[in-house]
Amino acid sequence: MPEIVLNNGSRIGEFTGTQAQHGILSTLRCAVPTLAAAVAAHQDRSRSALSVLVCEEVGFLDERGRKRRAGCMKALRVLDAEGLIRLPEAQCDLRIAKPRLLEEPGPEATDMPEDVRRIQDLGIVPVRSAELRVVWNTLMDREHRRGAATWEGAQMRQLIKSAHGYPGGWQASRPRPRT
Repeated sequence: MPEIVLNNGSRIGEFTGTQAQHGILSTLRCAVPTLAAAVAAHQDRSRSALSVLVCEEVGFLDERGRKRRAGCMKALRVLDAEGLIRLPEAQCDLRIAKPRLLEEPGPEATDMPEDVRRIQDLGIVPVRSAELRVVWNTLMDREHRRGAATWEGAQMRQLIKSAHGYPGGWQASRPRPRT
């Protein structure tokens, strides 16, 4: 995305986001002194609560009249990183959650015959319960080259089950729309 220079001379630069998010950031850049004073006066609030307050004060609403909290929060984090405002410390750890795994790796499929026709009680089990999801995650973490991952959107997961254990599984998901 090309660098955007606002009429007040400030630059958006490497900020990635939607056109609406760029509008939020540029609006807040034009009001940094007032914004910095408001944020400083509300250091007892969470970052999320501050974004709601800013949305209400400035009128950042979407077409349905809902507050644009995510875009506002993103712009506030950019301004904080640039040293223009000072947000309160984050109250939660924002690391990406890892999939839940079994405490101990599940039993590997044992005594698997070389010939697929000799596998006993071979079947497909849809992964619909939390218990099977943990088995799925553990199997993928152990066997898949990329390990277990959290995927976006709806998925259909199935485990391959046999009398020998769970030798594998597969997943299908809707492709991401092009943006």
